Amino acid sequence: MNTSHWSLTRRQLVVVGGSLTLLAILLGVGGAWFIEDVAERMSDRMLAASVRSITDTIRAERGQVSLELPPGAFGMLEDNARDNVYYSVHHGSRFLTGYRDFPNPVGTGASNGSTGFRYDDYLDQRVRVVTEVRQLPQLRDPVVVQVAETLDERGALARSMLLGLALLEATLVGFAIFLLRPAIRWGLRPVAAVQSQIAARDPDKIDFTPLTTADVTPELSGLILGFNNLLGQLGQATERSRRFTADASHQLRTPLAALRAHVELLQRRSTNDAQQMATIADIREATERLQRLLTQLLALARAEQEEDGLIANLCDARAVIQNLCMRLAPGAAAAGVELHFRADLSFTVKLPAILLEEMVSNLIENAVRYGGAGGEVTVELKRAPDRNVISISDTGPGIPVEHQPLATQRFFRLPRDQHLSGSGLGLSIASTLAHRAGGKIEFVSRTSSQPFTVVIAIPSTD
Repeated sequence: MNTSHWSLTRRQLVVVGGSLTLLAILLGVGGAWFIEDVAERMSDRMLAASVRSITDTIRAERGQVSLELPPGAFGMLEDNARDNVYYSVHHGSRFLTGYRDFPNPVGTGASNGSTGFRYDDYLDQRVRVVTEVRQLPQLRDPVVVQVAETLDERGALARSMLLGLALLEATLVGFAIFLLRPAIRWGLRPVAAVQSQIAARDPDKIDFTPLTTADVTPELSGLILGFNNLLGQLGQATERSRRFTADASHQLRTPLAALRAHVELLQRRSTNDAQQMATIADIREATERLQRLLTQLLALARAEQEEDGLIANLCDARAVIQNLCMRLAPGAAAAGVELHFRADLSFTVKLPAILLEEMVSNLIENAVRYGGAGGEVTVELKRAPDRNVISISDTGPGIPVEHQPLATQRFFRLPRDQHLSGSGLGLSIASTLAHRAGGKIEFVSRTSSQPFTVVIAIPSTD
């Protein structure tokens, strides 16, 4: 049985419930021994009183022993179980009265007034026997009185007491286990409170805000402090990484722009060396790809900024995207792709215009690049009761369903597209900006009746 995945509540229930059950068993064993002892001592006391009432009547006259059997001598032994009572009186080895064949193990060496108890068998029954020896001055041999009783009543008494003990223990254990679950849950409330703090955070946003340590138990305060320390270290490391990406990308733009200018100058000079021209063309293509990568890295760093003032700006989605499509249309036409724009109504987006352009332009450029010559790309704006939608559709092959969960990760590219230019950052930038605007990116797979579509769903701010 694998217990590593048990909940804290279940662990506590098993440990505490098992401990209570073990304790109840130990108490039951000890209680059974004690009950047996109490029942025996109570019954023995009655037997001793019975035999003493007989021995107190023993008299010796002229060497002869006389005694009486008081009416209450055996009456005090009467019980609901109707136990059988046997007795015998001997003077030395001479039988005086009672049951003649009752065993008489006491010899003449017994001390005067001694009382002994033993278990014996008589008439195929187990009996409890009390024996008292009385030595009279006028007699040489002692008088031995024995009273025996079967064990039905003392057994019934022990069983009733054991049953009461068992019922009491079962009630206590059951009541304790019944209260154990709410008690454990109450004890785990601080853990649930910490869990609620963590669960309340936006899963789509990196949040390094420390957890509050107010109203937490001493056992959890150390854990929370350690967790907050880890959050602080992660926040610092993430910020250093972002700053490095932005600074490195920014610093590389100037020398890269100079390199591109020199490459263009070389291309303008006429030369008859085809190999040299091909080399210059390769250098220009690599320079353009590197410049595009740096631009996207800067855009990604800007998209991941958490300054409220930057994200809180609003812009008119229709105006911004329409102007963007007009700028991108010539490049799409040069690639053999028709770019269409449709928008019946406008809506506002919780992003600055420059970031909205960056988000949509990455999706349009992906659609143009991977859609292929002869295809169509349609950018459409729609309004719904609870959200606004920006959709980019293309007639290309789209993204297979099995790869869609990975498509928004940085630098992820489909195996089939490795030979095409691209950095694998376009969808990541668009997804990050969509989350900053409170929305998300969804994919609508291509079918025979509809093109592949990337949908940006943004909550309505109107």
